[in-house]
Amino acid sequence: MTPQEFAAKWHDVNLKERASAQEHFLDLCRMLGHATPAEADPDGTFFTFERGVEKTGGSQGFADVWFKGHFAWEYKRRHASLADAYKQLLQYRDNLDNPPLLVVCDVDTFEIHTNFTDTAKRVYRFANDQVPEPEHLAVLRALFYHPDVLKPEKTLDQVTEGAARDFARLAPMLSARGIEPHRAAHFLIRAPKRHKLSVDSRRMRYPLPSNTHIGNRCSCVALVRVPIAANIARSNWVWHEDTCFKH
Repeated sequence: MTPQEFAAKWHDVNLKERASAQEHFLDLCRMLGHATPAEADPDGTFFTFERGVEKTGGSQGFADVWFKGHFAWEYKRRHASLADAYKQLLQYRDNLDNPPLLVVCDVDTFEIHTNFTDTAKRVYRFANDQVPEPEHLAVLRALFYHPDVLKPEKTLDQVTEGAARDFARLAPMLSARGIEPHRAAHFLIRAPKRHKLSVDSRRMRYPLPSNTHIGNRCSCVALVRVPIAANIARSNWVWHEDTCFKH
């Protein structure tokens, strides 16, 4: 199955979760040239559908797909809440050997959340119709074959230290640009949250396209929200009430 065939087949599918999930995943395996769970693991010990797991808190649940050392995957029906699906995976992950990647999908949208130990979180988000694009295929191939390719380069401590240095430089730069103190304070308070959402495509082995979504935001926005300290004094940046955008 080609990426174009995959995207076309699933473009208008509106089946319920249980009716579509496994067929969708099997098509994904075929498209990527990867063995299906039954082909790779007939005993279901490391790559399987419906992996039984104890949730945080003690109740029982099932991960829709589990590939040891690669990912846990939760499906939802089309346009259902992927945030709820991600919350489910957070309850499962400790009893699934804490996989490095947590994937949620509603057939129309893919979200791949990094879950590497002691690293800043990143989210790769793209639509079914974008699957044939090389950047997104690279992410999917890494998911199945080389999950470490998607590992963020910075640890949480490095992100925190870098943010602190940036903020220390940011205040006088804002002042020099004539930004009113209360607006500068507003930005400084909110900026750490934006920093965690950022993805720097220049540091990825497989660069992300400019329209790749990070959570509910676009990477082209997220990218300019982090390196502001180094660029705020340049004339090609313009201040808005809630952020900065590049011309």
